[in-house]
Amino acid sequence: SLESTYGVTPHSDIEKIVEKFPPPTPEPGADRVLCSVNPEEEVLCSLTRNVRERETSFACLVAEAMAWSYRDDNGIDNVQGGLINGGFIRGNTQYPPGTAIKKKDIDLETPFDRCPILVDIEGEKFKFGLEQMISKDLPMASFPHFSEGIEMVYDFEKPPLNRIISLKVQGEEVQNDQIYRIAFSDFYIEGAGDCVDGFLNQTEVKAHKRLIRECLLEYLEFKGIVSGNCPGRCRHV
Repeated sequence: SLESTYGVTPHSDIEKIVEKFPPPTPEPGADRVLCSVNPEEEVLCSLTRNVRERETSFACLVAEAMAWSYRDDNGIDNVQGGLINGGFIRGNTQYPPGTAIKKKDIDLETPFDRCPILVDIEGEKFKFGLEQMISKDLPMASFPHFSEGIEMVYDFEKPPLNRIISLKVQGEEVQNDQIYRIAFSDFYIEGAGDCVDGFLNQTEVKAHKRLIRECLLEYLEFKGIVSGNCPGRCRHV
């Protein structure tokens, strides 16, 4: 059994050992405020269990930043959306309405050096890759979160690879032979991350080589105020 050490006086010999390992010095700019959570809306959530089980507001911001990083590029047309897996988010935090989001928060939330890659993908392959992402038991690191432009309805009562009830891009049901321009993490495009191989071998439109973390920092500063509300883009029936 576990016994709490809360309130216990530290042993002097242990304290001497701990003193040899001071906490790391914060990076310059770590306390820079990027944005704040809308004080009139809900908590901005990145709780680990939530991002691996259902749509979560912080993860949707990450997906939004990925798509925005290419929509903001004057040489790119028709960026239709972005997606990120819940396992990418690691902060396990709730930011109450009115909270200032700082650079150090984003560094904690997004520790992996992954980049968004913009690809053209056939509807059939897009849907199959998403089916793979939600084919496991909950909680799952591969649970998808979407930017504006992508909507999915799913049913976990159905067998794996047959759980998507509806998948829409820009308000229209996805067609198997139609091409969609989506920003993915290189975790899924350059390798079968989470054993998902449905997104491999797609036509690369552009890879700007900026980290997802960097895209998110820029996006949050651009927004100034962000919503804690879940947008309802990924819903169970």
